[in-house]
Amino acid sequence: MPLIEVGKPLPGARPPYPEGGEFNLLDDGPELKLRYARLSKEEVRVLRRGECEFALVTDGPIVFFLYRFGRAFPWSDAPYSWHLVPADRRPDPTVFTSAEQRHLLQVIAYDAADATVYALRAVSLSPEFSRALAQAVLTQSAAPWPGKEAYAQAQADAYRRYPDSASMLVAAVARCRGGA
Repeated sequence: MPLIEVGKPLPGARPPYPEGGEFNLLDDGPELKLRYARLSKEEVRVLRRGECEFALVTDGPIVFFLYRFGRAFPWSDAPYSWHLVPADRRPDPTVFTSAEQRHLLQVIAYDAADATVYALRAVSLSPEFSRALAQAVLTQSAAPWPGKEAYAQAQADAYRRYPDSASMLVAAVARCRGGA
């Protein structure tokens, strides 16, 4: 795995990127990549050390990973499908189901225009949240892949029902504060 360093471009990146978040559960654990344009020093501080919260919503073939970092970054979401992860990087979700296991979420924030890394952070997720995430991915991985078109339609339908990420919270199957 390539070395990721603050102040340097993210290895393998091909900017520019749209702003937003990307969640993946890979064979080495969960990862949240956040792409922003021109962050202030205070926003970078919040991403590095500020309070953070997470929520999980399952909706048809999609697992939505919701996140919020302090007051500087309101609730946002990142859709996820195990089926879209390259086969050689897909996790075995059954290894994440023990009662006290916690996922360690890797957070990588970088510039959308040039992929320069703003902040790196590792945040533990609660055992309950970790189990709910593992169960959601286990269920998703056992279901047949609906295809990209049906997945995109399911995503559009979800965004019609939930016009913003905060409105998705009513459907959350799990929530936690980072490090709690």
